[in-house]
Amino acid sequence: MTSNYTPEELRKILDQSNEDLPELPNFGERLPREITPPHYIKQKVGGGGLTDDILNRAQKVIEKNTVDFKPVAQEHLNDIAQTLEDMEDRSSYLNDRDYLNMMIHPAMQLKANGGMFNFPLVTEVADMFVKFLDSLTELNPDAHDIIVGFYTTLRAIVYGNIRGDGGKDGRELVNELTHALKRYIERRRNSS
Repeated sequence: MTSNYTPEELRKILDQSNEDLPELPNFGERLPREITPPHYIKQKVGGGGLTDDILNRAQKVIEKNTVDFKPVAQEHLNDIAQTLEDMEDRSSYLNDRDYLNMMIHPAMQLKANGGMFNFPLVTEVADMFVKFLDSLTELNPDAHDIIVGFYTTLRAIVYGNIRGDGGKDGRELVNELTHALKRYIERRRNSS
């Protein structure tokens, strides 16, 4: 039979630095033990992270990247443009959410690839675009205008070869989009 211990006695038993340990009861085969389950994903991935040296070399590769981003971006911009045309035509059976979903994928691709090709402004604008598309439940004329604004801005950044953060012009583009989004949200609130 095991003894009942008070919380204070258990603390003393568990405290490794305490030399006045009371005698533990004999649990026999039923001795409690800690079981650490295997971490299968961690075993596959491995431990640790990337060293600063590896990160610095990767950053240098990105900065010195000479691959032309325009053909990659053009494909995604064309997909958005085609969806905009289809939206205006409305001859298909698709609903508003279908059109929005058709634009989210190319916008996400632009967001993902922008930084890799030293176009962080594309990544920033595409991120705002994805969030906007995801927040919409319907396509109204105001939302359509903002979508066209995002498309036009992304196209201007890519074809204007605006690398880095775009400096003053880049900030102005992002600020205008941000203000347009705020005005849209405010109009939607007021109309509800």
